[in-house]
Amino acid sequence: AGHEPGIHSSLDFRWAASLGKLAYPRRQLIHFAKDLDYTGMAKRYREHARKQGLVRSLEDKAKETPTVARYVDSLLVRWNRWDPEHKEQATADLERFRELGFDVMYFFPKCPGEYIPATDSYGLSIWQAYLQPNPDPEWIAYAREMRERGYLIQGFISMIVQNEGATGYDPDLFALDADGSRNQWRLTMARDVERNRDVLDAIKKHKIEFDVFYYDAYSANCGGVEDFSPDHPCTMRQCFETMNQALADARREGLMVTGELARFYCMGVCDGFF
Repeated sequence: AGHEPGIHSSLDFRWAASLGKLAYPRRQLIHFAKDLDYTGMAKRYREHARKQGLVRSLEDKAKETPTVARYVDSLLVRWNRWDPEHKEQATADLERFRELGFDVMYFFPKCPGEYIPATDSYGLSIWQAYLQPNPDPEWIAYAREMRERGYLIQGFISMIVQNEGATGYDPDLFALDADGSRNQWRLTMARDVERNRDVLDAIKKHKIEFDVFYYDAYSANCGGVEDFSPDHPCTMRQCFETMNQALADARREGLMVTGELARFYCMGVCDGFF
């Protein structure tokens, strides 16, 4: 968009394809107003988004998921990776924050997959980490202990990638690009709801007690990816719908759900953004 006061205004836009086609009707709403700044545009969009059911206040979300209210007033403390040797130091740091008067949201563990057999290892808590048949009981017990001490526990998950050799690996999960080649690292989102359900069931089975579940890469810049596979095609619009369904399923389990960046398509169902 361009605007030269008193001279002219210009607008250019590009429709995103749906698996290479304009597969459904598109519509754009343009609002004109005098002296409209960014704040005014944001307020105008919020008004429109509210009518579409995209906007829910934190107060409304907290009525359904009480953790939201406490999350807003807490200090997020992140322990990047689970290391039993540093457990006492990490715990002492938490106590220091509490002594300073902070309520603490403990972002832990980002990497429970680091301390498992080498035949089933990966660097981040991607979805496969939670499907291990025998996850490390020590970090689960530590998370439970911290929760019993009154800390909120935030877990971490990434649904968009997988590691070969790890639990649940399936080469058919990779998305296909427009030319029919396999995407180098991105998975189809056509099966995210099913995989997410498996993760939520595993968390319950292993009694992993999270208050918040952070969906890494959901609503991020990389977001979803179109899948041109004839077996599990997925448009970008379906990617958005799948993300929202996965987040909603986690909320129904009593979890507060957070994402990476505030995106219009998930600001109603996602409780917060990192």
